[in-house]
Amino acid sequence: MTAGGTSRLEEPLNRHPVDVVFHGHAHHGSLEGVTSAGTPVYNVALPLLLAKFPDRPPFRVIQIPAAAANA
Repeated sequence: MTAGGTSRLEEPLNRHPVDVVFHGHAHHGSLEGVTSAGTPVYNVALPLLLAKFPDRPPFRVIQIPAAAANA
């Protein structure tokens, strides 16, 4: 799993039906990644958001496609 994640978390995410993952523990990780099963992973750690977007408020807006939201 990328985006500053850990393989210990990836196993249960791949075992259960998950559409998207948000986490904030990897303060120096990547903003986005995917699990080996293709699930998108978003890092919303405050220190990372402040470092990557110093000129913007420290939050992210992620649009989830309607098909995924209605599944």
